[in-house]
Amino acid sequence: MRALLVEDEIHVLEGLKSIIPWGDFQIREVVTAMNGRDGLEKFLKWSPELIVTDIIMPVMSGLEMIEKIREIDRNVPIIVLSGYDDFEYARRAIQFNVSRYILKPALHTEVAEVVGAVLEERRANRNKESMLAELQRKLQLHIPALREQFIFDMVATGKGGDLPGREMDFYQLDEAVGKGAVIANIQLYRPKDNPKTNEERDWQLLKFAASNIAKELVEPRGGFVLRYIEDRLPVVFFGPDKASVVRRAVEAVTAIIRQIEIYLDLNANAGVGRWYPSVRSYPLSMKEAALALQASDYEGYQKVFLIDETEQLMRTDHWIAYPAEQIRLLSAALVRMDGGEVRSMWDSIRRLCSEPPAPAAFVKTVACGAVCQAISAVLEHGANAPKQESMFLFLQELQNLHSASEMLERTSERLLEWLRQMEEEAGGQGQAGYVNKVLNIVKQKYRENLSFTEIARELHLSRAYLSNMFKAHTGVSFMQYLTHYRIDKARELMREGKYKVYEISEMVGYPDPSYFCRVFKNVTGQPPTEYMARLHGGAVKGTSAH
Repeated sequence: MRALLVEDEIHVLEGLKSIIPWGDFQIREVVTAMNGRDGLEKFLKWSPELIVTDIIMPVMSGLEMIEKIREIDRNVPIIVLSGYDDFEYARRAIQFNVSRYILKPALHTEVAEVVGAVLEERRANRNKESMLAELQRKLQLHIPALREQFIFDMVATGKGGDLPGREMDFYQLDEAVGKGAVIANIQLYRPKDNPKTNEERDWQLLKFAASNIAKELVEPRGGFVLRYIEDRLPVVFFGPDKASVVRRAVEAVTAIIRQIEIYLDLNANAGVGRWYPSVRSYPLSMKEAALALQASDYEGYQKVFLIDETEQLMRTDHWIAYPAEQIRLLSAALVRMDGGEVRSMWDSIRRLCSEPPAPAAFVKTVACGAVCQAISAVLEHGANAPKQESMFLFLQELQNLHSASEMLERTSERLLEWLRQMEEEAGGQGQAGYVNKVLNIVKQKYRENLSFTEIARELHLSRAYLSNMFKAHTGVSFMQYLTHYRIDKARELMREGKYKVYEISEMVGYPDPSYFCRVFKNVTGQPPTEYMARLHGGAVKGTSAH
């Protein structure tokens, strides 16, 4: 640092220069002058960090010099060292913002203390100024984020439109912010099972890229992009001219979702709320933009929905009647594996949703209803685990479809696929296939203690459903069929004439000969011994059981 001493008395000047320990104060050079004019010239040449000056000097006084210096530098510290205890001098010195006013004669130690204190104040002030400058710099860097938060609070709560002009200037906002606004929301759809978006980090990077695309297209149109609400990106346009603001908003979001598709390969939709003139009503536009996006959930991708249009789409008072009876018949046909009836009922439902086209929300309701009822019916009648899993997974998939035609097409494909799977499980013959499986089990295992419940479990069907199916195809219950089959086998063995009654009883699945005899008589009308005697014309082996 450098100090400037201005004093017309040479011995005082030399004393100040030599006795005061300037080095202790980091003063490396002391420049001297003997009048105000010389002092001003050296100030201009050397730019000292401290000035110590007398007041009464030839050519130019110290006060005149200070006045001119203050025109150039208002902050350099100045110490006045004067032998005049005059109020007017002191008043003018204070007016020129001098740091200290010391009366002569003064001890060098006193002057040194003042110099140290003034330089310490200078350092503190410089540190404070530096800190304030750094804070100001950082504040300027954060103005965009603070402005975004302010606008977000405004459109979310309806507060902030009555801020004074200086605060609007701080946020670098135009007065049009408080004179009307339209809010739009851009919805990004995260693909399922896509390597690009499986990791959360990758998805957040894509969202960041989409936000940058939005800013590039919105800010030149005078709008603002706010922070995400989950996967929904709000944008806002301000202005008093309703038509102009709405037009800018629609143009911007249309361009945004198109570029998101082109550059990021992501599906997106946009919902646009109404224009409102009052800040207190801005949250209504925000809610309407989100509501418009709800309608877009059923209408496909890369579309812009204005709230006036989507409110018509979402009305339910013009929906056609829900096809409850057709869905019930469809589910019943699927359970009994009647492919013709399944196709006929679904075609009827499909025509109902397509001619004329029903709202996509209604189509989703019908498709989900058909799938849910099919799941319920199949589970009730004992569908196997893989089919259950595929049904539930498809119901989740159906919730994520956005096109009415896609919903109908995918549901049709899946119903036919389930029908095919059920027919394959039944041996490719529908219900008859299941019945044939039961008949084969009887044929192979009639000698064993057969359990119809176990057979149903083995076929992945409910006992009641299999029982009804069996009776519908054979005309008799399972137990009636099994009993007659065993008795027929017993009669075959009796014709051979080689076995006793108790042996035949055990060979056809009746461990208790007495019970076998009763069953045989119920079926044939005569006991086994009489039946065998008539066959062979004599005594019968094993006649102890009648």
